[in-house]
Amino acid sequence: MEEKTQQSPADLNRITDNIWIGSDVSAAEHKEKVMHLSFDIDIGLERDQSERIPGVKAVVLFPVEESEEITPQQLAMGVNLLRDAVKKDFSVLIHSPFGRGRAPMMVAAYLTTTGMNPEQAMDFVRAKIGILDFSEQQKESLVRFAAQRNT
Repeated sequence: MEEKTQQSPADLNRITDNIWIGSDVSAAEHKEKVMHLSFDIDIGLERDQSERIPGVKAVVLFPVEESEEITPQQLAMGVNLLRDAVKKDFSVLIHSPFGRGRAPMMVAAYLTTTGMNPEQAMDFVRAKIGILDFSEQQKESLVRFAAQRNT
C-alpha cells in the first residue's frame, strides 16, 4: 500500500539527468534554485499555472482538475514530449500541485518506454522523491499505458 500525503509537498527532485519533479509549492519556494538550474521546459499538470519560471524555452500545461486523473491522451503526449526533450538533452521540470501523484506518474510512464516495467518505474521514482501518492486508477492507467506501448 502506498503511503499517502496531502500535507507535505514534494521538494525539487532530480529523477534522471534531464528530468526533475517538483510541486507547485517547491517551484515557488525554491525559485532561486529553479532559476539556477535553467530548465528548458516547464510541464505543469494542473488547471492553472499562475507561477511562471523565468528563462524556460517552453511551457506546457496539461489542464487537470484537482479531482481528475491524467487522460490517456495527456499521458501519451507528455511521455512523447519527455522522450523528445531527453533526446535533445533538454532539462525538464514537471510538476503537479503536490508533486506526489500526477507528475511522478507521467515520469513513471516515460520510464516504461526506456525498458522498465511499471513496478520498476514506480520504485525508481519513489526512490528519488520518497513518497508516491498514486491512486489505484493511476496505477492501472500506468500498467495499461505500458502494455499498449509494448504491443
